[in-house]
Amino acid sequence: MGLDVRVFEPEDHAQARALWDSTEGVGLSDADSFDNVRRFLERNPGFSFVATDNDVIQKCHLLVFHHNLSGRAFWERIGAEERTTIGIFSLTT
Repeated sequence: MGLDVRVFEPEDHAQARALWDSTEGVGLSDADSFDNVRRFLERNPGFSFVATDNDVIQKCHLLVFHHNLSGRAFWERIGAEERTTIGIFSLTT
């Protein structure tokens, strides 16, 4: 099975947003708006991707709210390990 990977384009936002909106426990903010995602992609060309197969992807990192028990249970059930040795910081700019 081949890996189909391509750069995430602004035109992908509507489909990605529909997925995010329909997934229980996903936290979205103004940073996830079309305009903000488009600006992020323009500032960081070639760093965001769409993949349809994960045979080649060796690791990904997931952000899950502590109170999202169903999301945490899902990732644990499929073998994800919780990282407790790092923290995440947010800064509104």
